[in-house]
Amino acid sequence: MLAQALSTARFATCDEFSATDFRIVAALAEQRLRAARFAAMRRVSCSYADGVLTLSGVVATYHLKQLAQTIVRGIDEVSRVENCLRVCSSATD
Repeated sequence: MLAQALSTARFATCDEFSATDFRIVAALAEQRLRAARFAAMRRVSCSYADGVLTLSGVVATYHLKQLAQTIVRGIDEVSRVENCLRVCSSATD
C-alpha cells in the first residue's frame, strides 16, 4: 500500500497536503536513501513539512552527508533540503 502511495504521490500545492501526505514524502526520501549502496544511508531519518525535507542522524564522513542530500534533492515536492546530519568519524559506513 505504501509503495502504491509513493508511486502516485504528486501534489499541486502544499495547501493540499495532509499529515499523511507529509509522511509519504518523508517515506519516499527514506526509500531513496535505503536504495543507495551505502549502509550509512539506511540510518538517515527524514521528516517533511511545507516543502522542506529535513535529514537527521549520524554519518561517518562529509561525503556521505552531501551524498544523502543529493539523493533526496530530486523529489518533486521538496523545495529545500535541510541537512542536519552530524558527521562523526566513529560512525560506521
